[in-house]
Amino acid sequence: MTAWLVSEDGFRLARVDSVVSVTLDVVNDRDDPTKYHPTKWLARAPKVRLMVGIQGNDAMCALTCPGRDAAEALKQLVATLAETQAKHDQAGDTVFVHAMYVHWPSPVPRQLWQVTRDMPDQEWIRR
Repeated sequence: MTAWLVSEDGFRLARVDSVVSVTLDVVNDRDDPTKYHPTKWLARAPKVRLMVGIQGNDAMCALTCPGRDAAEALKQLVATLAETQAKHDQAGDTVFVHAMYVHWPSPVPRQLWQVTRDMPDQEWIRR
């Protein structure tokens, strides 16, 4: 099996078995992080990037979303990566894990990540 995680812009791929970390890169310049509880500060952030650490390489951005949805997006990404490895480990086929949405929907959908046999088209994501 070869499972690939596709970056947000579609121009970078990382093997799922080489992912070593998933972190939130919070962009919140308007609020003082010492003034709010960390979860409140995260929820108030206008933009959060889900950064995936890849063994031996720089991190890549898998998704950008509002702060209020970041924890759910992180949870779903980790679950999708684990499920993909478990399900396709013995199959021997190639699959791609990628975000389903170019423009962020509101409210957050039940499923954010998609596993497909074809690589998604590369698109510039505009916000």
